[in-house]
Amino acid sequence: MKLKIWGLLPVTGNQFVIIEIILFSFFFLLTVFFFSWSVPNYVDDPLILFHAKYLKYITLALSFLIVVETQYYLNKFISKQLEINELQRLKIELQNDEIMQSIRYASRIQEAILPDNNKLPELPEHFIFYKPKDIVSGDFYWFAQHYGKMVIVAGDCTGHGVPGAFMSVLGISSLNDIINETEKELTSGEILDILRDKVITS
Repeated sequence: MKLKIWGLLPVTGNQFVIIEIILFSFFFLLTVFFFSWSVPNYVDDPLILFHAKYLKYITLALSFLIVVETQYYLNKFISKQLEINELQRLKIELQNDEIMQSIRYASRIQEAILPDNNKLPELPEHFIFYKPKDIVSGDFYWFAQHYGKMVIVAGDCTGHGVPGAFMSVLGISSLNDIINETEKELTSGEILDILRDKVITS
């Protein structure tokens, strides 16, 4: 971030501080010199006497003005930086809201592809407890009829959050394909073998 000092010179905050330190040191040393220096008695030139009398006050005033100027521009730098920080915060909040909306939408999609709990009539007493740690989850459940038998799967995919959710969607989709496309009865081991191959090749 840069600001123009004296309306001309664009500098960064660090450059400005260095410039002001140099100027202040110069005028402060001049002030010390003029306050400690006295005009020799043999000098009677009115111009020299005038300068000797007032230069120390002029350099002192300039040193004070540099301090005031430094404070003024530092406040401008700080205000500008705070403004930039606020804009960045608002931008991050907007991006976060967009991401959260996308994740919540993904959660609804994930819930929609999970099987309907009411389609388990063969199990007279049962319940499904599904509570993801995050908005979306890498865990899933799945069941389907297969040659007169009920196949039930409780899956835990590698990863958490969005990556895990993608894997769970892939798992459910692959299981549906396996059951719907296979023309022979499969054992649980065969289903898992085919599922593994599908995940690897996907």
